[in-house]
Amino acid sequence: FVAFHKGNLTVSFVCSKPQPGNPSVTLVTGHYTNSGSIPISDFVLQAAVPTVMQLVLSPASSNVIPPNNSGAIMQNIQVSNSMHGQKSLVMRLKIAYKIGGNQCSEEATVNTFPQGC
Repeated sequence: FVAFHKGNLTVSFVCSKPQPGNPSVTLVTGHYTNSGSIPISDFVLQAAVPTVMQLVLSPASSNVIPPNNSGAIMQNIQVSNSMHGQKSLVMRLKIAYKIGGNQCSEEATVNTFPQGC
């Protein structure tokens, strides 16, 4: 699902359960794409979750998102929800990047995770 979209940048998330016996753990795989004609560079995504959850943010596969949707960078975010089934997954994002030499900074709250994430 699309978690964030602004201008040429799209952040999509795919949720999975890597530990079948432990439904409180969710692996969120981020796919970051650029529909513009100029590469996005110095890309950094930071994420935060409520205090009842723990987050492990792996490094992104690159900090440059190629133009024209010609590729994506990926990043794994593992979330452990101690109140799974009671509290839905919510994530706060801070995104920083450069496009055409201009520094950009965005913030967003993602509360549209599919049921069961």
